[in-house]
Amino acid sequence: ALDADERAALASILTTSPPVRVDVKCAREPVYLAFRYRKLGRRTPQSSWVVDGRVKGVGSVEEYVCKAAKAVADCDGVKFAASGREDWDVRMLGNGRPAYAELQNCRKWSSTDVVGDFAREVAKASNGVVEALHVEIADKARADAVNASAETKVKTYACVVWFSADRSAEDARRVSASAPLAVQQRTPVRVMHSRSLA
Repeated sequence: ALDADERAALASILTTSPPVRVDVKCAREPVYLAFRYRKLGRRTPQSSWVVDGRVKGVGSVEEYVCKAAKAVADCDGVKFAASGREDWDVRMLGNGRPAYAELQNCRKWSSTDVVGDFAREVAKASNGVVEALHVEIADKARADAVNASAETKVKTYACVVWFSADRSAEDARRVSASAPLAVQQRTPVRVMHSRSLA
C-alpha cells in the first residue's frame, strides 16, 4: 500500500504526463501451400494478361488460386508463383506444373481442412478448368525452391521435320550424329510484350 506522500507523487506524475496511445496489430506468419496445377482449358493464362488495354483469355490460374485461398483461409492477401509458365493458349496436363501460394495473415486455419478445401475451391472458382493436385503445407524454403527451379530447368523438345525433297539414309544419320542440337529460338511476336528483352 502507498502512503499519502507516495500517492501524491504518483498522482502528479500521472496527471502531468501526456496521454499514451498504443496501437497493436496482430498478424500471423505467412502460410505456404505447395501444389501442382493442371490447366485443362486453352484460353486461361497463368496470370492476368492485358494487351493494348484488353484482357486476354478467360480468368487466370493466379486469379482462381487466390480466390480459393481467400475462401478457405480468410487471409488478407495471396501471392502465387509457379515454376515457369506455359503460353496462355495451351493446356498444362500430365503431372501438372509445380506452384505455391503464400497466404498472408490467415484468420481461419485448420491444415486438414485447408488442404482438402483448397483443391475443391480452385476447381469451383475455375469451373473445372484448373485443378490443384498434391496440395500440402510447405515452408518458405520450399517456395523459394519452386522459384529457383524455373531458372535452372532444362527443356527438351521433339519435333517433326518435313523436307520438300526426299532425303537419304545418310542425311538422317548425319543429323542424328550431331544431336543434341542447340536451338536458337526467337521470341514470338504474340508474346513479345510480356518478355524482358534484357
